[in-house]
Amino acid sequence: MTQYDMREALTDNELVLQARAGQAEAFSVLIGRYQGRIRALAAHYIASRDDVYDIVQDVFLEAFRHLDAYDLDREFVTWLRSICRHRVMNHFRRSKVHQSALQSLINDALVEKVERLEGKSDDSLERIEALKGCVKKLGPKHKQLIYLRYHAHAAVKDIAENLGQTAAGTSMLLHRIRTILARCVERELAREQL
Repeated sequence: MTQYDMREALTDNELVLQARAGQAEAFSVLIGRYQGRIRALAAHYIASRDDVYDIVQDVFLEAFRHLDAYDLDREFVTWLRSICRHRVMNHFRRSKVHQSALQSLINDALVEKVERLEGKSDDSLERIEALKGCVKKLGPKHKQLIYLRYHAHAAVKDIAENLGQTAAGTSMLLHRIRTILARCVERELAREQL
């Protein structure tokens, strides 16, 4: 039985105490134990696989650096989750500056799609403006999906893999988003005609 295998049998707190005492291998066991859960939590909020992996790495680095601050009365995984949520919020704060650029790219991609489907008819501009307004109403995750599919031209399979979902599930979600957008556009156009 290896040292790693023996450590696998230890509790989280025992591993934390060993890591605090300078045994970095004990922290490696904790990483192996919880990396998947923390990655799933980050991926729930963030679509980019690279960003998810960066956040997970940052979570464990921060946890390692602040092991002395960890309260042994708490569950270790709960502490990791709180660090992860903090990192995700920081990611969104940093990317908020980029959100208006992202919104612009989404709008451009959708406009291009509408123009290809409908040509440049007179009511096309009204439809495009309605579509832009409807896209703004989408949540961040749905905006991200629209961006990946229609601006970045990512394949559904790749988007699904990035989100940790099945291609069929992602395709269905994109279909629902398109349906939501189509209904919203029709409502907006009907409102303008009143």
